[in-house]
Amino acid sequence: MKINDPVAEQLLQIWLLKSQGTMLITFLDAVGIEHDGKGQVDDLPEEISEEKATAGIDALLALYPPQQVALYLHMFQIQRPEGWSGLTAAMDKVDSIKLS
Repeated sequence: MKINDPVAEQLLQIWLLKSQGTMLITFLDAVGIEHDGKGQVDDLPEEISEEKATAGIDALLALYPPQQVALYLHMFQIQRPEGWSGLTAAMDKVDSIKLS
């Protein structure tokens, strides 16, 4: 149900922050986003270039199953109302992380 989307998003965010810290850090480091060492980011960048996004996706896929990478990236994208166009472009090029 659409009405439960915000609750589901919050649960997934908690899961990612609490139990998938290494995944968060892997992506943030590969993309060049500063964090507190545990995956907490104070200021998200306005732009993420497609090149950096591709590096982040590649780093994640080297360590995690595509479905888990897809979930993380889609959750990351909703941190901004429009997401990041560079990340969208990079994600669109990787079939294994497309959510159906």
